[in-house]
Amino acid sequence: MSTMKLSGAAWSWVGTTLHESAQIWRTLGIDAMDLIAFPAAGGGLTTIDDDPLGTAKTVQEVDIELANLLYIFGADFEDRAVNSPDDAVRASNRNTMQNVAEFCAAANIPSVIILPGIDRDGVAHEDSLQLAAEGLLELTEIGNQDQNYDGYICFEYEMDPWLALVDVMTETIKMRDVVFAELN
Repeated sequence: MSTMKLSGAAWSWVGTTLHESAQIWRTLGIDAMDLIAFPAAGGGLTTIDDDPLGTAKTVQEVDIELANLLYIFGADFEDRAVNSPDDAVRASNRNTMQNVAEFCAAANIPSVIILPGIDRDGVAHEDSLQLAAEGLLELTEIGNQDQNYDGYICFEYEMDPWLALVDVMTETIKMRDVVFAELN
């Protein structure tokens, strides 16, 4: 699980099954596919948290290499956001991440993409950045601790009101005491 593949998104072909989406991508010459799980909204794979191994078995039946899993924890981008200030939400996300790592290991999916969160009412932008950095580190550590999963935990943002990814990564790096040397 060490190379990046050109892949198509399973959800690009609205109304198709995973198998049908895979067939379309293969016909177009794309030999890998990304999956999405947005379970609280009923989107994509909805059973990973409840049955990671059973869901892995189901997706392995699709005749295409699986490249990535985009996992969205809540019903929308604010619900169960990685940068939630609520300790119960963060604990729930950590538990879910253990199941996501187990699923990806069993399904041989080399990377998981998670979103850092959004700016929210009543929380200062700087605090949102700090919470996102903490949450991303927590979830990455869980993925790294799974003995069977040697994939990558990746972070993505789309647009406003998403937190600026550069700011989140800068805060995350500061928390890890990583020092950058200027390259000449």
